Order: sequence, then C-alpha cells, then structure tokens
Amino acid sequence: MKTVEIRAGLEGEGFVFLREWMRGTSTEDVARTLGEVTDHRLFAGLTDSAVHQLRPKPRNHLAPNRYYGHFGFGEYPPHTDLAHWIVPPRYLMLRVRSGGNQVATHIYSQAGSLSLLDPLLLGSAIFASRQASRTIVPFPMKVCKETPSSIRWDPLFIQPINDSAKACAKAINSAEFRNMRLELILEHPADTLLIDNWRTLHGRGNVTPESEGRCIDRIYLDSLHDHAG
Repeated sequence: MKTVEIRAGLEGEGFVFLREWMRGTSTEDVARTLGEVTDHRLFAGLTDSAVHQLRPKPRNHLAPNRYYGHFGFGEYPPHTDLAHWIVPPRYLMLRVRSGGNQVATHIYSQAGSLSLLDPLLLGSAIFASRQASRTIVPFPMKVCKETPSSIRWDPLFIQPINDSAKACAKAINSAEFRNMRLELILEHPADTLLIDNWRTLHGRGNVTPESEGRCIDRIYLDSLHDHAG
C-alpha cells in the first residue's frame, strides 16, 4: 500500500490495518518511509530509541505512571496516547514482533463509538493533567482547531475540569460506547496498525496466560510524507 493510500485511510477511518506489511523491514525503517518520526528525546527516562516494545506485565502499584501498573493483564480502556501533552503525537504505529489470536486491540472510531459524543460538548470540554503540580494548566479536549474531529482522552492521566468535559467522560465510560468499538487481532509478525492519535481512541483486551509472550513495537509519527511512494 502506498503512502497516499495510507493517508487516505487515516483521514477517512482514522486507522489503517495492514497484515504482514513490509515483513523483514525494521519498525523504525517502516515508519520513516511513511513520515516524520517523533523525536525519542521527548521521552526522556523512558527509552533511548524511537521504538518502544510493549509486553504484557502484571499489575504493579510501583508503576503508577504506566498502564500496566493499574491494569496489568486486564483490559486497557480507550485512550489517546500521551493525552496529557499539550500536543500529543499525531500518529502511532503498532507492529507485531510476537503476536497471537487471543488479544484484541480495540478501536474507537469517528464512525463508531466517537459518534456518540456531542460536538458542542467536545468543543467546550476542558481538561487538565492529573500529574502532581502546583499549577493547573488547562487544555481543550479538541487537540487542534484545524482538525474539527480531533479529540483527546485518557482516564488515568487527564481529568475533566468543567461540566462539558465531565459529560464527555461519562459518555466514554458508558457501555454503549464500549459496545460500538472495533476489535482487531494483531496476530502475525509485521501485522501493522496505524492510528490517527488525534481522531481515534484505542485500547487493549484482556491478556490470556497463553498470550503473555506478546510483543508489539510502538512508534510515534508527527506527520506523513506528502509524496505518493
């Protein structure tokens, strides 16, 4: 699939799923063929590489700033990666190193779950980071004014601070919202899922004991190349 086709898919559905795509090419090289990779130095203390390897881990109260610290092998709720950043990375790529058919990746798309959110509430919803700080820095739920359908959400790392935000949070936490999600299986090496992190929420299903060896590469991109290669 060409970059122009991937761009069209991201602009339309908000995600693109490619099975065994560019097998034999490293995740970072694949990402660089598509666009501008987010500078890994922004993740100081987390990684010294642009590629993060995601492996299931048991719940650990000593890791409060990690999803596994709260949920362990359980389901991860819908979220925007790095929602607490003023401007989160635009795109993320998930690519299988070692997969399986028993763990679902959940997609909450504009055409599905996110269609339940009232655009007027989205436009006025204000959040702030839950990280300890003497200064509260508010930011809108809409990541970018120029991207009308943009949205950020994370139940752990940002908190609603006005009524519109609280109403949006209530809708996202509803059973109806969950029931409208899509479930994708990252099963084979090089299965690749590209997500528009400004327009689509994602999560993860429960990890079975047989799937604890699952390993997924994750890399962020700030933009896509304009060429059609």
